[in-house]
Amino acid sequence: MTLRFQDCHAACMVAGGTGTWERLRAGAADDDPALDPASQLALALARSRLREQQRKWPAGAGHNETPLDAALRKGEERRESSALSAGYIRSGKFLYDPDLEEQRWKRTADVIRRADPGEHEDGGLLEQLARQAASVEMYLSSRQFHDEVGDAAHRILLGTTSAPGIHAGSFRVRNAVLLTFSKGLLTMLGVMAHAVVRAHRPLAPEAGYDRWDTEGEAIERHLDEDPTAVNLLQRYLVDWLVKGRVEVYEDECPAGDLVMPYELLHTFAERFVVAHEYSHALVDKLEVAALVGDAGPDVEVTEKEVRADLFAVRTLASTSTLLDGTAPNVALQGAVLAMKAYEVLERARGFGGASPRLKLEVLSHPPFQQRAALCRDVYRWFGRQGGDPFLQVRGMTLPAETVERVWRRAASGIKAAVQADGLHPIWRGI
Repeated sequence: MTLRFQDCHAACMVAGGTGTWERLRAGAADDDPALDPASQLALALARSRLREQQRKWPAGAGHNETPLDAALRKGEERRESSALSAGYIRSGKFLYDPDLEEQRWKRTADVIRRADPGEHEDGGLLEQLARQAASVEMYLSSRQFHDEVGDAAHRILLGTTSAPGIHAGSFRVRNAVLLTFSKGLLTMLGVMAHAVVRAHRPLAPEAGYDRWDTEGEAIERHLDEDPTAVNLLQRYLVDWLVKGRVEVYEDECPAGDLVMPYELLHTFAERFVVAHEYSHALVDKLEVAALVGDAGPDVEVTEKEVRADLFAVRTLASTSTLLDGTAPNVALQGAVLAMKAYEVLERARGFGGASPRLKLEVLSHPPFQQRAALCRDVYRWFGRQGGDPFLQVRGMTLPAETVERVWRRAASGIKAAVQADGLHPIWRGI
């Protein structure tokens, strides 16, 4: 199989897509509405709870600008680096519908201001999450959902923490919900995406497409010749597990032709995680009637995770097609990659002698194979509804398969380091 990338644009519409989004084109995605006093108080209390969590693992203080200014500046830089071209908004090699992208920029800023980040917030990470949250909220505000769903989204607050672990969580605070995402999770998604694109051997461009050889034997040969992907994953996990350091080195940032496939994978992995937590917020915490349905909120923990995966996969397939002009199987690569990230960390932490599922974020989630199978089933259903007439299932699972190949080569070095030096104290009790 050869992976090809050209300029991405909104040329692929699901059946009925125009009707689904015309409400947004008409300007329905306004500023966060004026909330009632009870909701304003709930959001204020949620911010206080977030500050408490962030103070446990302080980071971000000491910069010349506030985290709010940093997040808004990054969003403005994203906007200023884009330009109108042939009827689309162009950002790098990506092309977007002008009306919808304008609204996404605006909604991103609204999500950031709603969070009103404190001193220990990472403004750059928050802006990335806010953009994905804006994509999810635009979808929730479309005609596909009852007004109750879109209204409830305005009572969801996002924040990042520097806590160790691969954590994303939701906490109800009165009639609002706080969603938190650990720096470990967000950087892990980036490292995994980079390892994938590094593991594929580049081919000569053809007809305007950048191409990579993604056949299994070709990947193995390329990793023999260039172990960068293996070294990247190994160094990151050893630093995290043994040294307690969650950092990506400058030489580990993708460049050149790798940027576009990396950004696709990383973007949609983040959006999947955000959409998954929005499901928990709306269904399990706020119990929005239009989403809870007949099953009700009181179901087993694992069933809640399956339901959140289902919501996130459908949201990702729909938003990627309509907002990003990206085929659903390409976008869902990010979903499967995020699922794989949990499994990889679970395996690596298991080298420390503790039960690999003990108190880990993955404890409540179904096994990777089960989650990936659900993703494949939803993709097939989505394709049959007109979302993707090609139904290229393997394209969706390719990055996770690549990670497995990289992991098999990196595992022995990670195991040796963890068993020689032990897990860093930050992992105690996690």
